[in-house]
Amino acid sequence: MKNLTIFLDGKYQTILPSAMKAMTPGFLRGLGVFETLLCEKQRVHFFREHYQRFVHGCDRYILPKPVASKNMRQIVAKLLQQNKIKDGRVRFAAWRKGSDLHFSVAVFPRKAFSESVYRRGFSACVYSRPLNRPSQLHKIKSLDYGFFLKAYEFALKHHYEEAILLNSQGQIIEGSRSNMFFVKDRKLFTPSLSTGCLNGITRQAVLKIAKTIGIKTANVNCGVSDLQGSDEAFLTNSLVGIMPLTYFQSYKIGDGRPGRLTLKLTKSYKKLSQGRSTFVVG
Repeated sequence: MKNLTIFLDGKYQTILPSAMKAMTPGFLRGLGVFETLLCEKQRVHFFREHYQRFVHGCDRYILPKPVASKNMRQIVAKLLQQNKIKDGRVRFAAWRKGSDLHFSVAVFPRKAFSESVYRRGFSACVYSRPLNRPSQLHKIKSLDYGFFLKAYEFALKHHYEEAILLNSQGQIIEGSRSNMFFVKDRKLFTPSLSTGCLNGITRQAVLKIAKTIGIKTANVNCGVSDLQGSDEAFLTNSLVGIMPLTYFQSYKIGDGRPGRLTLKLTKSYKKLSQGRSTFVVG
């Protein structure tokens, strides 16, 4: 990867790709928040929603709002243009280290999953350690991300694409880098925010879509057996959108292929993600 231009503490700077690891959630030392956004064909998706959650997180951690929404858009657009990135991911972060306050915006190239991966779906396992995150933090993407990195590495080590996280009561919270949904008897279920799950931007979009197209939904406290016995399931985050979950450990979910409601929601989600909250670079 070539050198990257980033925005750090009020200045545009060129850095080596290797230097970015120290600024990655889970490695970055400090108290703060971050957001990751999808850029697809120079369109930054759900910018408004991500920016609003970022500001809320700054308020929660008593960090000053780094820049206004208009200025953030300008920074993101300039970085995408200077780094010549049309399809990528955008990350902005704010944190406190000692008495010092920091703010960064960075963009990275991104290789999207192929259509064959979406047709096949992901497999997932349970991560052995419980996550105990206060439910009041469900609106915040915290830089305290080490637990999630370890869970994801655990999944990859055991030849899965995602790790399902449980709380100390054995309730499903979410994936290490995704929210989780499952379908039973044509009703859509997702873990309740009371479990400690993040109220993801894509999670919110899916629930909104489901209501619009007449799919019944429920936020529930669910366990491993509920996922094992589901008719279909999928994972969501800002980069993959809706990813079918077709295998859970040794269990085939449904017939082992993306389900009917999953495909219906995916079609509607793709339309919504091109909506008003997306801004076009250039």
